Amino acid sequence: MESYGFRKDADGNPLIEDCQKNSFFIYYTSPEAWSLFRAIYDNKYGMQDKMVAYWEFVANNLSKN
Repeated sequence: MESYGFRKDADGNPLIEDCQKNSFFIYYTSPEAWSLFRAIYDNKYGMQDKMVAYWEFVANNLSKN
């Protein structure tokens, strides 16, 4: 993310107004996004398990609506 040259807030996160200057598609195809997709696919750090647990939680809480 450093290569994007974004300003950072007090927590070190990129400022949203800098992020919004580019199309979402640019970020979606970034190396960082691909690393995340690969981590989910390979269940690295239990990410796939956490995603399944999240959607299970959502489904259980919304199932009566």
